[in-house]
Amino acid sequence: MVTGKNPAASKSFGLAICNALKIRKFSKNILMVVAPIDFEDVELYAPKTLLEINGANVTVASTTTTALGLNGSTCTTDIMISDAKATDYDGIVIVGGTGVIGSLWDDKDLRNLLKDADKEKKMIAAICAAPPILARAGLLKNRKATMFPWSDGIKELTKNGANYVDQEVVVSGNIVTGRNPDASVAFGLKLCEELKILGN
Repeated sequence: MVTGKNPAASKSFGLAICNALKIRKFSKNILMVVAPIDFEDVELYAPKTLLEINGANVTVASTTTTALGLNGSTCTTDIMISDAKATDYDGIVIVGGTGVIGSLWDDKDLRNLLKDADKEKKMIAAICAAPPILARAGLLKNRKATMFPWSDGIKELTKNGANYVDQEVVVSGNIVTGRNPDASVAFGLKLCEELKILGN
């Protein structure tokens, strides 16, 4: 018997049902990276839920033990970015929001982590204001990418060799980028598809 408390418990309720039916297989380990403050809530929770429902084990990283969302959510993080190792994960996903600009665009630990993941051809993804992090790490040269349609951010992509396209979600090799909060579900589904876990 599985029961749930209220609408806020919907995700936990759904996952409990999946566990009771023994249909969740943790076949992939994913690291989701958030800014310590002002990450975009839906860009974390929608893809994270889709990944978990389809059998991925998600770890959340930041530069603090607690991260605060733009829309009021509080996320307890699992690991510091500086302690994360690319070899431990099948994919790295960077959540957007205005907070990434000041805190993660130039984070050296994150940049090195991404470079290590790219060398191993791991899936690397970013949404909204986060794709310039990939560009500054040198991962988007001669690749198509999207992001929030903001001129300063787009300049960061193009000056680092990326080909900006205004699409909801863009896949270029092992890189997945998403446009904005409205693309969060499509972005999450594409991550599952690229990881070959969609429908697990």
